[in-house]
Amino acid sequence: MAKDILRYPGWMYSYGIASGQMSMDEAKIEYRRLYHALKMRQARLRESEFSGAKFAGIDLRPLRSIKSEADFLEQIQHMASWARSRLSTIKGWIEYRKDIASVLDQYGDGGKSFWDFTHGNWTEFGAYMKRIHRMHLDSERAVAVFRVAKDAGMTGASLFKDYRYWKDHTEDLKEYTASGRALGGRASSERIRNYIESH
Repeated sequence: MAKDILRYPGWMYSYGIASGQMSMDEAKIEYRRLYHALKMRQARLRESEFSGAKFAGIDLRPLRSIKSEADFLEQIQHMASWARSRLSTIKGWIEYRKDIASVLDQYGDGGKSFWDFTHGNWTEFGAYMKRIHRMHLDSERAVAVFRVAKDAGMTGASLFKDYRYWKDHTEDLKEYTASGRALGGRASSERIRNYIESH
């Protein structure tokens, strides 16, 4: 979790405001404070190796752009959520990267380096593995399928979208890669599937 920059418990940014336990004047003061603190986090992220992080690209809205109370409540809840997220800080991303690397250490990667294994895109691998764990699927098997799919040019998102199919066709993916068709970089899962189904 990121360094706590919230002045109130998380529930105060939703129920607390709606019920009047935090006055609208107090909420607006807190909104401005969070807005400036998160803008600083964004600026640091954008200048770091994590410039592609989702938080670095989101549009934080200044208070003056908000026209309704419903919009205000939605925006302050978003900001409170980002304030708690470790993925809004450089330190948090470094910790996240270590967590992802530990997954590879646990399940093994055939002697390949972490960078080589994920084709340099460990954020994609992390998102993929998060979904695998949420679905209670076999992590060791999922790591192996990811490696084969990335060699074939697939994205982690397209792999997970039809995970069971690709898990059952791992050998076909290897054959696709061996055929030389994967040399052009990323390939659509549909194109690869058409190749598999026609051979």
